[in-house]
Amino acid sequence: MSLDREALRAFELHGWTRAAARYPSTFGRVTASFVEALLDAAEVAAALMRAGFDGIEIRRERRRWVFLSPAELVLSFRAGTVRTGALIAAQPERALPAIEAEIARLALPYRDRGSYRVPIVALLAKAGKP
Repeated sequence: MSLDREALRAFELHGWTRAAARYPSTFGRVTASFVEALLDAAEVAAALMRAGFDGIEIRRERRRWVFLSPAELVLSFRAGTVRTGALIAAQPERALPAIEAEIARLALPYRDRGSYRVPIVALLAKAGKP
């Protein structure tokens, strides 16, 4: 897994205000390597084995993240994710409308009868420590 440190630094330095216009090319570049590795069962199993776990079982789960508004999703990010929550919290209050507007734009294809139903996927791993 490789980390695009230049993209990460640019995102952290310029924040959401300027990055919102280029969200996929900025934040997407930063997170792509993490997301790829976190969704690769073999990569996760290898990391668990390196950490000394055995009896590893991994399954992929697909769900829909349902939220009523972009503001609700921003609140979920702020409260429920460490890195994204910290990035949002570090932005000036005046940047929140731009963040919500970009999230609304990106989520528009998932709008369904008064809510947003964004597909999500996760690997659930179970392992033992000898």
